[in-house]
Amino acid sequence: MTGNRVIHDLFDVEGKVVLVTGGSRGIGLAIATGFVKAGGRVYICSRKAGACALAAKELSQCGECHSLPSSQAAQIIQQDFAV
Repeated sequence: MTGNRVIHDLFDVEGKVVLVTGGSRGIGLAIATGFVKAGGRVYICSRKAGACALAAKELSQCGECHSLPSSQAAQIIQQDFAV
């Protein structure tokens, strides 16, 4: 088995949803890139909406990636988990 095949088998996210916090730069961006290339439907979350949108746009060239600014994420969580 080749090294690439082992990595693919270990990190295959095809058909799954992946949320990467801090995904607009640095290590988070690198992780998001890997998940996009591995076939996941990736959402990146960041405090800076502009940086998040730009990173998602760039990652969308390799696969499916969406921007989810933290303010929007917090609103969704409050709606879905309201007590």
